[in-house]
Amino acid sequence: MTGRSSIAPQYIDTSFPVAPSEPGADPGLRHDLLKFELSKVSAQVLDHAMRVDAQPYSSVRSLHEKL
Repeated sequence: MTGRSSIAPQYIDTSFPVAPSEPGADPGLRHDLLKFELSKVSAQVLDHAMRVDAQPYSSVRSLHEKL
């Protein structure tokens, strides 16, 4: 993936494209997919940190577990 999207993830309903993986490779461990998932969690962390209203600590712990 090159470049960044200026559209917030909550407005996108398209799945990340899936390319055929190498034979014998674990499809869940592809670098591009892991990077995509990390970017989604990072966006959630940023959204949480920038809010002016107090968020429950349980949501912080949940984000920490995702990371």
